[in-house]
Amino acid sequence: MSGPLKPGLVYETEITDYLQFLCSTGYNMSKIKLVLKTVPNKFSCPANSADESVSNINYPSIAISLSKARETKKVTRTVTRIGDEESVYTATITTLDALRVQVSPNILKFTSKTKKLSYQVSFKAMTRETQFFGSITRSNGKNKVRSPFVASFW
Repeated sequence: MSGPLKPGLVYETEITDYLQFLCSTGYNMSKIKLVLKTVPNKFSCPANSADESVSNINYPSIAISLSKARETKKVTRTVTRIGDEESVYTATITTLDALRVQVSPNILKFTSKTKKLSYQVSFKAMTRETQFFGSITRSNGKNKVRSPFVASFW
């Protein structure tokens, strides 16, 4: 059985992911404390909270802002294996030729002891079109985990 009850892989998002997101969208600690009852001890907004760090929230979907053609942007994602069996997931990329997308590593090998693995995705637009859409699908032959993405110029 696969599907929502046995997804194979999940993207776990922690409270610090959401806090980093708020910091990178302009919230400071004073504003964050107005919204949240509690903030984890020792958390503070990084001094270099950039717009591009918004793209690094650990979600299955990816949104990238590009400012010029042939610029490379990278994001990192961490997936957690659900279930006890060892498995190998291979990435397949679907997008237009004008957008170069690379996944590294392309193959994720989960063992009985390895439940979480990270990978990096790099995006490089070869032309200055308004938006590019696509997806990365990881499959182990039993489960398919799809991550849609959009890369757009601003």
